[in-house]
Amino acid sequence: MNRLCWVFVLVLLGCKSTPEQFVYSSGALKQNNEVFLQQVKSQQFNKTELAALAEQVFKNGRCDKALLLVKEFQLPANMRSDYQTLFQCLMQKRQFDLAEQALALGAEPGFISVADAEQNNALVQAAAYGQISLVKALMRQGQLPGKAAFYAGITGDIHRDPAMSLQLLQLFKPYVSRAVLRYRSGDAPVLYQLLGNQFLPQAVTPLVRELLQLGALPDDGQLRNAVHPVGATFEFKDTPLLLVPEGSELAAMLLKAGADPSARAKRQRAERLAALRTGMTIPQGLITDIRPTGVQLQNNSGSHWLDWRHLEI
Repeated sequence: MNRLCWVFVLVLLGCKSTPEQFVYSSGALKQNNEVFLQQVKSQQFNKTELAALAEQVFKNGRCDKALLLVKEFQLPANMRSDYQTLFQCLMQKRQFDLAEQALALGAEPGFISVADAEQNNALVQAAAYGQISLVKALMRQGQLPGKAAFYAGITGDIHRDPAMSLQLLQLFKPYVSRAVLRYRSGDAPVLYQLLGNQFLPQAVTPLVRELLQLGALPDDGQLRNAVHPVGATFEFKDTPLLLVPEGSELAAMLLKAGADPSARAKRQRAERLAALRTGMTIPQGLITDIRPTGVQLQNNSGSHWLDWRHLEI
């Protein structure tokens, strides 16, 4: 018997469906909230049945409608399955306004643990998406911003709004430590990642100033290699200074905080060494051969080999 026939039979017989029948046979979950509530009320479920209905709706992945039932009928807000709570479901679906409502109705902010416990935190997700009001609500509930939440909120990787990053920094400032500032995600520390996101310089200047004042290291970046086709590798450090325009206010700020002024020259040398080819001329002569250990040069004094470190380019 199809769904419409089942509903028709129930109406004809004057039967009251069970919560499970209502979820699976009425099509109520596809209706807008107003119609959905009207259909629920028409069933005249008692409190126990309403709680069971909300649980069934939640387990069918409709945490928004489960929350609607919680609000309408004053039901418990801490529904949970084996892998998520009602609040967690709303967070994972990015229904952040509803998640905040669930908190206000008594939902616990903790997530059911998964393999990556460090990322398994509502505050990390709220910060990543720049949900300032929700972040405040979670902090009132006792969640404190750790390294992952700080990184997610301040770098702006997801919310893409430096002004929002600055607001989050003001909220998180009392909890900032050296470990928080030096936390690396994907081997990129917070200051480096922020500047690597290519926001407008004027938008991130106040944020960079605050991070440096808090103790972010101006040279904390990533080690990289420029690789020559013969297999020679030339290591250099990619630092925040290399991510901002030369001569800019940001560059001056980083240099004043102790950034290595030779970082750009070191990267340029590594890239130039990797770009050398047979037949090129450098100040020391004509390149006639290249090996992983060095370069053969021809000049007025004859042919000789030089180690990569001794090349002038």
